[in-house]
Amino acid sequence: MLPGEPRNLRHFKTPLDIWNILFSDEILNTIVTCTNQKIEVVSEKFVRDRDHKTTDVLEIKALFGLLYLASIRRANHLNTEDLWKTDGTEIEAFRLTMRIGRFRFLLR
Repeated sequence: MLPGEPRNLRHFKTPLDIWNILFSDEILNTIVTCTNQKIEVVSEKFVRDRDHKTTDVLEIKALFGLLYLASIRRANHLNTEDLWKTDGTEIEAFRLTMRIGRFRFLLR
């Protein structure tokens, strides 16, 4: 038996319900805190403040959502630029969620 609290998964109706168990508020806040600490370390390499602004839980959820979407669409092996193309071949949700530069910055 794996450690942790046993749960009856039958009462979870949506994938989001299960996602919320895997990524609790505590875990997301830890990810945000660690990410912001790393951003502070690398911020001296950037001239403009907008290029190295800190993140929050909502943006981290958006980042994870885009990674899941790429996986679902089997686009996780595409070049990042291909996901943000404007020639009609892209998945529009990527451009609507965040800029490609911000996506790349957060992944680093």
